[in-house]
Amino acid sequence: MRYTSKVILICIILFLPVASADTISEILETKYLDFAHALNYSGVYVPDKNVQQSGHICGWIDIVGYDNMTMIDGVYYIPGAPEDYAIVKHKLWDTGLYWNNNLDFIKITDERIFQDGDNITTEIDIHLKWHHSKKRKPPGKGIKKTYHHEYVTFTDTEPAPKTFIPPDYSNVSVDVVIYNNSVSPKTSLKVLNIPENTISINYTYDNESITHHKGIATQEYTDKNCPYMQINSTDVWKDEGNLSQFNGFVIIPSMNYSTDNLTVTVNDPYEAHIVDNVTVYEVKWHGPKDTFSSLLLPFVAIIGIFILGVIVQLRRI
Repeated sequence: MRYTSKVILICIILFLPVASADTISEILETKYLDFAHALNYSGVYVPDKNVQQSGHICGWIDIVGYDNMTMIDGVYYIPGAPEDYAIVKHKLWDTGLYWNNNLDFIKITDERIFQDGDNITTEIDIHLKWHHSKKRKPPGKGIKKTYHHEYVTFTDTEPAPKTFIPPDYSNVSVDVVIYNNSVSPKTSLKVLNIPENTISINYTYDNESITHHKGIATQEYTDKNCPYMQINSTDVWKDEGNLSQFNGFVIIPSMNYSTDNLTVTVNDPYEAHIVDNVTVYEVKWHGPKDTFSSLLLPFVAIIGIFILGVIVQLRRI
């Protein structure tokens, strides 16, 4: 019984026409993002303008988002430490210095950003210099300027995103099975031990390719108008040539398979990994006797049983 099941599966792979991926699965019109670094940044953000004031110094500071941010299962991720990817915006001004008082400058002397537990905090040290002018006595002796300095630190604290942990690719491999049959030669490929958070697998052979999308990655925006990569699970195949897929196996319709022509890439949101661990198996049939007795006859028997069932049902009508 087990042998018969295997024979039936091989019959399907060998004798059924190789269908294109368009007829096997739905090709979505959604624009896919391959990686988070493909996000498009307009630079127009909507910060929280929580005004802070000290003396004559006034302003606000806000962490508006992060570079290369993704969302997986409702959780934000970035590829490294939050302080390396945070986008900080701020604005400063003086509160008004009144009559005979003049602003020399207001500037940031130092900026810091650091993570504290589940939060991230940014700080800016501010220096304001102004002077008061008055006429010297007796009249005609010129203007006396008295200088004043003010210092303050403004801060903002926000929840920190998670740091994306790269998948372990050490166990990822490709099984290649060559069905060396003169009637309909084909080669099937299968990636094993696919890591979690894989969003796509690309198979390229002889400049033709097929991609298995395991996640739809699109550009979305936070409330502060910071772009991020939204990933939703899916199971979509898209081909760009003669390669096709059947039940998760990639089919190469070629009599002369060569591993040198094959490239398999497993992609997570931040990097592409080429799979080098490839194992090749070959299934051979020697002559038409083995081909037709071992493979074709069980296939014909299945068709015959189906036709007989149809005839029985028609007679009952």
